[in-house]
Amino acid sequence: MSYHTRSRNRTRQRTQRTNQTRDNQQRGQTSTPNRTAGSASSLPIVEAPVQIVDNTVRTTSTSTRSITPIGDRKKIVGKKKKKKRSVRNIFQTPQQPIPPAPPEPELIAVNKTLYDGANVRLFYGIENTPINEFISTVLKDVPLFKIDEIDGQGNVLNTYQLHDKKMGGKKRKKKKKKFSIVKGDTKDSYKTKTPEQRQSLTQITDENRYNISVDGVPGQAYPITFMGLQNPNEISDRYYDEPPIELIPASLPNAYQNSANDGVELLKDGRRCGNCIFYDSEVGNCSKWNALVRLNYWCAAWQTMAPIIAEPNQFTQNIEQDGEIYDYFLENVKDPTTQEPNLNNFLSPLNPLFTTYGAYVYGDYLRRVVDSGDAFDFDGAPINLLFTTQEGFLNAIDFINNSNLNQFEDPPEEYDSIQQALCTYTLTKKSTSTLPSNYPQVITINLHGKFYGEPINILSQLDLMNAKIAYNPQFTVDSHRILKDNRFDTLEENGVLHIDIIKPSIRERVLKFLLDNSREYRLDGSSSYSFIQWVADRSAFTESLQALYQLLLTVPSISSENQELLDAIELSLGEQLLDDPSNTLVPLTTQVVDAEVPE
Repeated sequence: MSYHTRSRNRTRQRTQRTNQTRDNQQRGQTSTPNRTAGSASSLPIVEAPVQIVDNTVRTTSTSTRSITPIGDRKKIVGKKKKKKRSVRNIFQTPQQPIPPAPPEPELIAVNKTLYDGANVRLFYGIENTPINEFISTVLKDVPLFKIDEIDGQGNVLNTYQLHDKKMGGKKRKKKKKKFSIVKGDTKDSYKTKTPEQRQSLTQITDENRYNISVDGVPGQAYPITFMGLQNPNEISDRYYDEPPIELIPASLPNAYQNSANDGVELLKDGRRCGNCIFYDSEVGNCSKWNALVRLNYWCAAWQTMAPIIAEPNQFTQNIEQDGEIYDYFLENVKDPTTQEPNLNNFLSPLNPLFTTYGAYVYGDYLRRVVDSGDAFDFDGAPINLLFTTQEGFLNAIDFINNSNLNQFEDPPEEYDSIQQALCTYTLTKKSTSTLPSNYPQVITINLHGKFYGEPINILSQLDLMNAKIAYNPQFTVDSHRILKDNRFDTLEENGVLHIDIIKPSIRERVLKFLLDNSREYRLDGSSSYSFIQWVADRSAFTESLQALYQLLLTVPSISSENQELLDAIELSLGEQLLDDPSNTLVPLTTQVVDAEVPE
C-alpha cells in the first residue's frame, strides 16, 4: 500500500471518529435527567469545548448543549435529587478496528555486475545477512579483497577485509588507490591494524551502500545475484504528466514536480529549474541530481542563482574579434540561388533584440549555417542568444512578453523578468507576415542569462570549442560584430568535436552534439582522454557508468557512428553520483587517445 493510500485511510478513520463523537454528544443532551435542589450537582453543567485533533487539519468541535453563564447561576430548590450521570461516558469513542498491515513484497533474484577495482552497490530489499554468509553465497565467485560500508558522502563506516598476501609498499599503495572512491578515503579507511578493525562489518543490510573491492582481472565482469527488490532509485516508474510523456529520471527526488502545481508554498516567488543554481542551460541538465530536467519544474533542493560576470580564462586568447574575420559570414553564408549573403536577412525579424538589448547569436545555429552555407538551412536548431548585461536580458523578456516581435504570433511561453538561466520561446510566423515564403513557419529562440559581460569572455566559459562563434548583425546602424575561435574552421572541416572545459553535464553535452548533427563527428584525442578520465573517476558509483567505462577502453574513437557507445552513454544518465571522486588510473593502452585532429 502506497504512502498516499495509507494517508487517505488515516484521514477517513479520523473523520469517522469525529462524527461518532458528535452523535454521542447529541444523545447525551436528550437523556440527561434534571438535578435536584440542594445537591452538589444542582448547578447546570458548564462544559468546556472539546477539541478533536486531526494530524493533518485541526478542527474544534464544541458541544451544542445550552450553557448558563456563571454570573447568572441561581440555586434551584424543590426538586427531587436524582442520580448523577457520568459526563465521561458521553464522550467515549468506540475503538476503530486496526487496518491490516500491507503484505510484505515478494523478494526476487536481483542481478548485478562487479568489475576489477571499486564497486559501490546498494543491495536494495535484501534481508539482513551475516557477512560470512553473504561472501560465501552472493560473492562466492568474486576475487574479493574487502568490503566497506559507506555513508552518503563515501566515508567508511565499517570494514570487512579478507587476509591478503604480503606485498611491498608501492604495490600496497597502488592497490589502495585502485579501491578508492573519494579523495582522501585511503588515509583513514585503510587503517586496519587490529583484527577487530579488519572485521568491524558483521552483516549486509539494505540501508547503506557498500564498496565491494574486487582484486580481479581488468575488464572482466563478475556477475552476482542476491534476493531483494528492484531499486526505484535505479529504475524509474514515474512519468511526466504533460507532453512529451516520458520517464522521469530515477535520480530526481519525489519533490520534483511542475512549478505550476497548486498548493506548493515555496513556488510563490517563481522558483523553478530555469532559475536554479544547479541548472545547465546548454543541455537542460541538473548538476545536483545528474539528470535532465524540464525548465518549468522544481524540487526542494532549489537554490537561487546570481548573475555571473564572465572573466577571461586560458581560452580567451584563442578567440578572434572582427578584423580579418569581419566578412566571415558575408563570404560563407549565402542564398544558394542568388549567391547573395543571407544571414542578416534571416535574423532581421529579431533585430530589436540586437540593436536595443545587446543580444548576440552564438553557437549551434551559426555552426550549422556555416556548414550548410545557407542561413535558412540549419536543421531547425534553436537560435541561442547571449546578452552583455542583465538589464538587456530582463528587458528582452518583457519585450517579447509584450508581443513586440511583430512578424510572429504571441509565443505560448511567458516568463517573469527575473534572473534565470534560460527562457525558451516558440515563434510562429504570422499569416500576415512580410517574411519571405521560404522563411520557416516556426523557429525557437533561447535567451541565455547565466553569464554577462564582454562577449569574448562569455564564449570563453563554454565547454565545447565548436560553440565558440558569435554574431551581432546590428551592433550599430551600419556595422556588425563577429567573434570566432581560431580553431573553429579546422575542427569543423574535419568533423572533430573538442572539449575545452569538463563540466558535470559533459555526458549530456557530448551525447546531444553527436546525436543532433546530420554529419559524422568524433572527439579528438585530448578530449577523448578527458572524457574517459571523467567517466573513470565516477565509474565505481553505478553499474551503467562502469559498463560505459569498460566500453570506452575498447573503442577506437568516440564517434557519432558508434551506436553502441551512444546507447551506453545514454543508459548511464539519470543516476546520482558522489561529489569529489578520487582519481582513477586509466590504462595507457586505451586506444581512443590516438584519434588526433588531422593536420
